[in-house]
Amino acid sequence: MLGRQSDSVPGQMRGGRRIAVCGWPLLVGLPLIAILLSIVGCGGDDSPRVSLQGVVRVNGDPAERMLVQLHYQGPSESAGESLEVEGNDKYPSGLTDQAGQFRVANGAATGVLPGRYAVTFTWLSSDGLDARDKFDGRYADAERTEHFLDVPRDVVESVQFELTTP
Repeated sequence: MLGRQSDSVPGQMRGGRRIAVCGWPLLVGLPLIAILLSIVGCGGDDSPRVSLQGVVRVNGDPAERMLVQLHYQGPSESAGESLEVEGNDKYPSGLTDQAGQFRVANGAATGVLPGRYAVTFTWLSSDGLDARDKFDGRYADAERTEHFLDVPRDVVESVQFELTTP
């Protein structure tokens, strides 16, 4: 009978629809999806990332909750050959801890690609969504920044930024 659950058998027609609990689409489809994801998008790339960390101080004191954002400008003289930099790799960032220390990443990958970067700073007033920039945008414009960083192909041990409040 069509209305009773107990008579349902996987693969049997019921109410004009086929009921498939487990069949070849599931058995073939899931492994195929896993293989495609491992080949196409979930792996890393061969880009020569450089570990970048540092400290931000404001008026000599460590600055907590400082968003440090890099804006790719092009290849640096020390980086040698030019790399194709696109997507999130153009804007890696880091957030400082209580000691003013940060480590730069681009979301999925830690480190940055070699090149020349403009550096901007946004000093967050709190951890909440209502946080504001304590600098009122003074250091947040990549077009007007005075802070630049040349990232070579080898390891950059640590960078330091000293900012002041008006």
